[in-house]
Amino acid sequence: MVFKYLKYMVLVPLCVLVGCGDGQESDLEKLCLKGKVKSMSEYKYRAEERYGKVEKGEPFREEGWDKVILFGENGMYEEVQHVTPNGDLVGRTVYQYGKENRKTMEQEYDSEGGLSEKTVFSYNEDNKLYQVLRLNDMDGIVSSMMIDVRNDGLVEHNYYGPSGLLLRREVMDINRKGLPEETKIYSGEKKLVNHRKEEYNSNGQLARLQVFAPEDGTLIMTVNFIYDDKSNVILQEGVENISGEGFLPVKYEYEFDDKDNWTRCIEYEGSTPAFVTEREFEYYQK
Repeated sequence: MVFKYLKYMVLVPLCVLVGCGDGQESDLEKLCLKGKVKSMSEYKYRAEERYGKVEKGEPFREEGWDKVILFGENGMYEEVQHVTPNGDLVGRTVYQYGKENRKTMEQEYDSEGGLSEKTVFSYNEDNKLYQVLRLNDMDGIVSSMMIDVRNDGLVEHNYYGPSGLLLRREVMDINRKGLPEETKIYSGEKKLVNHRKEEYNSNGQLARLQVFAPEDGTLIMTVNFIYDDKSNVILQEGVENISGEGFLPVKYEYEFDDKDNWTRCIEYEGSTPAFVTEREFEYYQK
């Protein structure tokens, strides 16, 4: 069961893992988007082959809804709308920022406009994030996360429940570009449950991910990521290191608009088309 979980976690092309760089980036830069994007809508479908062509089939919604992202002219999220495949609004998240585009609050609303939850981000005198606090609509604590830079240089993210009980601890070795090179995740009982190492290319994108067995540190899996010249991941190849057997490679083919943002992506598992994702963009006028 653990191995299946690790396989899924690694092979999903998360933006957090394969973003476009490091440092204080805008949300547009984190998503590898070009131009002054005003909004982006993304829709995912199961792939079907018809008459020798790959076409979209039934909607596939990992979270149960689609996202419509609205960006400010500074390239940061203004609002994320959650909608059903039929276009019905499920809820929305609204973002607030302070100095230097540092996020200070996320407010989540239901389809009727009622506040359901908010997240508050706090910074120290050096403008470094040190606390993330999730609150319900009555300002009661749902959960919290504290960031601590240890004397040995490692960075801890400690996650707590509403009563203050430690739920999870992440310990990371961060490089000079602010990217984690090694991550260890512990349960609330201080048991190591996840251990991985990351390597990056010259653009700050994840190039290799290694996953180790929490019990004895044995290397379990190695995954390599390859990108095109537009910073989009085009291939993920994984090897199960104990047996030497490889996983089915995950490949991506893209179509682009005149801004070099992809508008259609076909995801292949091995040689079989699995998913089709389509994106629609609106741009700010110059």
